Amino acid sequence: MLGINLIPTKALTKKPQKPSIKYEKAFSWNGCKVGGQLAGGDGRTLAIVLDDMSVADKERQLCFIAVPTTIPGNYLMQDVQILYQGTTENPGGAKTRLRRKYKFVSKSRKRINTEWVTSLFKSSNPLFQEQDEVAVIPKSCGWQGWLIIGIEAKASRKTSLIVDTADLNAGDVKIDIDTTPCS
Repeated sequence: MLGINLIPTKALTKKPQKPSIKYEKAFSWNGCKVGGQLAGGDGRTLAIVLDDMSVADKERQLCFIAVPTTIPGNYLMQDVQILYQGTTENPGGAKTRLRRKYKFVSKSRKRINTEWVTSLFKSSNPLFQEQDEVAVIPKSCGWQGWLIIGIEAKASRKTSLIVDTADLNAGDVKIDIDTTPCS
């Protein structure tokens, strides 16, 4: 008796892919609006377009975004990378400030909080990019809950700061969550 197993070559050479993270519709409150969102094809990234996130001439604005997130069982959320893009005008050395804070809340109400991350702009920039890298080590595998982002924008006299859709790529908040298998 002779048995033959046929295995396509691609299956032997193909790298195993990490399981997809599931994002649900993001929502916001208190000062900005989610103008749209687009999940990456790999399920690991999410782009959120913000509307009405701008300050000028001594204004301060605070905005909160919540993204319902599910990470498959047998995986831990490890690193979160978030990229902000926008525009700032700072004539004569005036300053604008962009601060961010992150909270991860599981369905069982366990929380992981971070400190504020601050970017201070001392000159005009038609397209700034600020990337935050947040390390998150939950105590259990799999994760279902909310990623909550607090964003504060502040302008001094005769300045402006926009995290918005006014310019090419401006206003995108891109979220990329890295996972690692549980052992």
